[in-house]
Amino acid sequence: MDLKRICILGTPRCGSQYVSQLIAGTIKEATGEHVYNMLEPFTESAKYIPVFEPGTRKLMHKVIDYSMLIEERVEYVSSILKECDPNIPLVMKLFPYESTVKHLDKILNDITDSGFKFIHLKRTNLEQQLISYALSSSTNKWTNRWGEGLVTTPVTVQLEPIAYLYNMLTTYNISDNPIPVIRYENCLEDLSTLLNRKISISEVISRKQRDEADPYRFIINADDVKQFIQKLINGN
Repeated sequence: MDLKRICILGTPRCGSQYVSQLIAGTIKEATGEHVYNMLEPFTESAKYIPVFEPGTRKLMHKVIDYSMLIEERVEYVSSILKECDPNIPLVMKLFPYESTVKHLDKILNDITDSGFKFIHLKRTNLEQQLISYALSSSTNKWTNRWGEGLVTTPVTVQLEPIAYLYNMLTTYNISDNPIPVIRYENCLEDLSTLLNRKISISEVISRKQRDEADPYRFIINADDVKQFIQKLINGN
């Protein structure tokens, strides 16, 4: 796969922040060029947009303090991609939020036309992903610099976010075209095979991918949450 520009197709809490850092570090090591991480530029709720550095066609983030409509965001980000220097390495993430899906054809076409290759990131352990999303949604603590949640104290978890994410995971494929699949739990090996090179971990914390600790350890209503998740997974 071309190491220039990669878009990660995924879902919330799939590990995309960590994987995007691995990809960026590997591209930088292979090309010697800094990789601009666009994060989730097409996510309607994102409090940032990509802008050009003054006097250049290199990208940087601009924090916004207003709600940008999805239609405006799609047009704006697409225009930035078209104007951006095609030689600049980029990595981004794209999730199938309801607002994004409405404009998906245009988004995918514009990303493809801008030289991106796609990978589909999934988690083998669906229960872990649902719990992670439930904790983050209930506490509004989403990530630290390495892509891990910040929950460290007991919390009562709401069930609605679990059902929301499960529906996203099981009812919508972001693309019908064959796309290489990366598993979060095995991402170092999967990425190495896909990119045909050793994955650089020099710029991220090398950590154990499988969390062997009890995933319910911070959840006060753990029994209810576990039962709810099992019913979803088992189709009850």
